[in-house]
Amino acid sequence: VFLLDEDNLMSSVRSMGEENTIALLKETREAGFNLGLCVKGKTLNSDDALLKNMDMFFVDFGNGDTNAKRMDAAIRSQLHALVERLLKYKKIIVGINLEDWNAIELVVGSGIEYVASDVFGPYSQGFVPLKEKDEMRLKEMKGNRI
Repeated sequence: VFLLDEDNLMSSVRSMGEENTIALLKETREAGFNLGLCVKGKTLNSDDALLKNMDMFFVDFGNGDTNAKRMDAAIRSQLHALVERLLKYKKIIVGINLEDWNAIELVVGSGIEYVASDVFGPYSQGFVPLKEKDEMRLKEMKGNRI
């Protein structure tokens, strides 16, 4: 998977033009690679033509906005709109850099199926299984989604 930062992708669009950027993305996919887009913040800057060429999206919540104690209604609304826009592409969406269980619950409740967080899976060079209580908590969250 080639993971592209949305700001860098938009920089390519500005320098190469949208058509050339899309052609390069298609060439990369035709060569057998998957493309992932890392979105930071609460809004998408890329248009549909670019987003359709992605295989997955990584939404980086690492800016602290998802801390439930500090998250106001406006921020929740913006994050919900972002997730709704990505859900229409029917691609994998991964929420990353969630700082606490409340943030994880908000993100899972918004429709994001996959999450990555140091809360339950701190960095390790190898594969480490989840603690049973963390696994159960995540499964419960997914089961409670409306």
